Amino acid sequence: MKKFIKGVVKVNDTIGKIERMFAITLMIALVAACMIFITCRYILHISVPWADESARYVLIAMGWIGASYCTYHDDHLRIQALSSLLRSKVKRAPQILIGVEAFTQACMCGFMVFFLINFWNYLNNAVKALNPMSSALHIPLWWPMYPIVVAAVMMILHSFLKVFIQIGKLTGAVEMEPPVEG
Repeated sequence: MKKFIKGVVKVNDTIGKIERMFAITLMIALVAACMIFITCRYILHISVPWADESARYVLIAMGWIGASYCTYHDDHLRIQALSSLLRSKVKRAPQILIGVEAFTQACMCGFMVFFLINFWNYLNNAVKALNPMSSALHIPLWWPMYPIVVAAVMMILHSFLKVFIQIGKLTGAVEMEPPVEG
């Protein structure tokens, strides 16, 4: 069991590293696109709508990849009231909180599967079927929507793997982190 959980942690960390590199690449692309359209608009006084549109698409992709990366790091919004209350009243609070965390990760995984199925259907039945093109880049509009699919898949993987990591904490296969005071 310990070897399996360590493998799960390693897979989760590898996916996180890939996301981080992808986010860095997207940030560089966003800065470059913004520099081009700002320089052209305010210094050269020419319009370059493709740079503005590409910056918009990169920003959307970066937001979704960032959300997935937050899922990896557990940096998403979390309510600390239950944690504070349990730690002061219950002796087995860490184990209970790990169980709650495993449940919330399973719910997150389920929600993202639901979202991905519906988004995939929308993408294939509405967007691809109509085949709208972007106004400036002249690319099919479903191209910039694919990072949403990739990020949703990554969030599903992180949530699914985190359930096993929480189980590993309960069984002692993974060390528990010290409580975070917030």
